[in-house]
Order: sequence, then C-alpha cells, then structure tokens
Amino acid sequence: MEKDFDGLIKKWNPVNEFFFVVNDKYKGVNADCEIIIQKIKKTHNLLKAAFKTPKDLENILFTLTDDQIISVTGYLPDPMKIKKLDFSILNEIIVYIMQLHLPQVNDSEMILPDWDEKVKFNKLTSLPSLYLNNGYFQIGALDEYLKNNGDFMAEELKEKMRQIYIVEKLDGKSGDDLFWAVVNKAAPKAESPLQSAVIVIMAKYFETCDIFEEPEA
Repeated sequence: MEKDFDGLIKKWNPVNEFFFVVNDKYKGVNADCEIIIQKIKKTHNLLKAAFKTPKDLENILFTLTDDQIISVTGYLPDPMKIKKLDFSILNEIIVYIMQLHLPQVNDSEMILPDWDEKVKFNKLTSLPSLYLNNGYFQIGALDEYLKNNGDFMAEELKEKMRQIYIVEKLDGKSGDDLFWAVVNKAAPKAESPLQSAVIVIMAKYFETCDIFEEPEA
C-alpha cells in the first residue's frame, strides 16, 4: 500500500485524499491495514485516507441511475432469469453464521425483546418461540455480517424474507405451520444446521415486525 502511494505521488502531486480499493470479501479490513493507511495520512498531511471495499463500491453504484449503472457494469441482469436470488443471498449468510466460533455468553447478561405478546398474537407455541429466542442471541453476528456486506444486501434480504412470509401466509398458513413454512422455504435443504441459521435471520425480522404480525395497539 505504501509503495502504491509513493508511485501515486510521483505521477500526481499534490495529493490531498487517498482511497485504497481492497477486496475484503465482505469480512472487514484488517486492523493492521487501518494503521498503515492512517500512518500514510499523517505522514503526507492528507485531508482524507481510507479504504474502499466492495460494500462501499456497491453502495455508490446503487445511487446511480440505471443508465449510469449500465455504463459502469456493461449490463443489468434480467430479474426473470435470476431464479435463485433468494437463496444466493441467504446461502452466503447461512454459511457465514454456521462457521462462526461464538464465545460462551451468560444469558442473564442479555435482554430479550419483549415479544411475548407478539408470539401469542401470531399463535406460535412454545417450541417456535424458544427457537426464535435462541436465534435472537446470534443477531449481533448477523448484523455485523450485513454491515460488512453493504446496504443493498441488508435491504434485499429483508425484502426477500418478507416476500417468503407473505407468500406462505397467503397460502392459508398461520401459527406454527406458517413459522415452519418460512423456515423450510428459506433453507436450501431440510437440514438442522441450515434451518437453525435461517431462524437467526427470522428472529431479526420478527423483532422488527418485518415478518409476522404486530399485535394491535
């Protein structure tokens, strides 16, 4: 990185801002890299110095008009041909959550959202409620992942989960049947680890009332 900057100032000088593009694979930039870029900023009296990750580039891209996006990417995908968009987003998050090495946490130190009324209102029995409560304890890991993946993925995931919920609800399902229908629709396979990860995602959007109904005031 320092060699890149030295080459930069040899061709373009003065330089007031320096942004280094790096593919962090949506995992965040290494802390050592942050130290180096801040050192460059201080040494060369720059106004700004930071990294541009895929998340940042994605957020910039989706502020553009369709014509501008096409001029950058060369094309826009046909939504009708994206048959597995739901799972392509969910799979990536599911793999991430399943590979996490989570520390042991004392449950008494955490505060569950007051959603007992919502559980009853949606006619969920004790087992789905227990699964949602357990999933809630892992929302922090999910939020960190979404933070590193950009605003577009977080919004798209929320919309896809809501679409799955609405479709299953319109099919006449309710209560526990609706809960498990959403789990099975969102999970690529009917396997316990995958379903457990999906329930973490469901817990996030259950809390924010993006899926399942909010009790009437």
